[in-house]
Amino acid sequence: VDAAIAVKCFGVATSYLQVLSQLGGALVAHVAARNAGLSGALVGLELLSADSGAPSERLRRCLVVLAILGVSPVVFHKRITKTALQNLLAICAWLFVACLIVMFSAAGSSPSLDGWASWQFLPPSSMDRWTVMSVVPIFIFSFTCHQNLFSIANELKDRSVSRLGRVSTGAVCTGASLYVAVGVCAYCHFGTSLRQNILLNLPRCLPVLVAEVWIVVAIAFTYPLQLHPCRRSLAILVSAYLGRFLDRREDRILRRILTLAILAGTGSVAILIKDLGITMAFVGAVGSNTVVLIMPAFLFLRFYRDARGPMWYVALLVFCLGCIILPTCLTAVIRKILMGPPR
Repeated sequence: VDAAIAVKCFGVATSYLQVLSQLGGALVAHVAARNAGLSGALVGLELLSADSGAPSERLRRCLVVLAILGVSPVVFHKRITKTALQNLLAICAWLFVACLIVMFSAAGSSPSLDGWASWQFLPPSSMDRWTVMSVVPIFIFSFTCHQNLFSIANELKDRSVSRLGRVSTGAVCTGASLYVAVGVCAYCHFGTSLRQNILLNLPRCLPVLVAEVWIVVAIAFTYPLQLHPCRRSLAILVSAYLGRFLDRREDRILRRILTLAILAGTGSVAILIKDLGITMAFVGAVGSNTVVLIMPAFLFLRFYRDARGPMWYVALLVFCLGCIILPTCLTAVIRKILMGPPR
């Protein structure tokens, strides 16, 4: 379980850095387009393309490094509740972006919208079973917040099973509402031209620029929410390998070492892999699928193997579903990478 959580959280943290570098690059390019001196300096440093003024690969990598340095002071905290204020600001940012996307989608045809085609309600004609299976992990990825349940259970005030259930239900329902509103409106409006980062479809106007700034800040603030459970799971694995609990000094040293390792690892992967879809699909197929479907069902089957009620067979069905999804979706993702998207 801890190994799956560590892999999943590592992948999500990497995807955060990828999004941050994409949006940060777009912001830098927009500001440089309005300042000839700055644009010339960035072109001279090979941070912007001399022909189109688009952000270069070097700029993207520099932004990943800057993001790592920016979040470093926050991620060394031991308790996840130390980031409560930052998390509140991040939630406000995501709500603003969701409202912005719904508003632009409801606005109808606009020549300023990049990639706008026509309202589309049906799946594209090029969609086949392999395409569907290659994106199923992204849906699983979207609802994988299980790893934070341990921290919430430990740090929740007035802890009780019912209170923990209300918090979990509220989180899932809020996420589902935002996903449905943004996903349906965006796809219906942009159709097959919808990009992996939807903000890149929107016009370069002030509200969109504000949204991009908010997202950059939000991602920097939510990065610790993935690093904390990843570090905790790795620490548990280390303790299990040593066969004993660590004392306070050893725990502090291990926490710092693991934090530095995760920062370096996620930053390196984000620099090497540019495609956000690949990261989300792989993490969803392996880490998220294991955390959401396979391991919870497996543990339920183990704990209640002597009392096989209706829920036991439901858990068995979920376990079998997860075991089928993992190799099938992973094969579909690899096939998509090798063969390219359908035409």
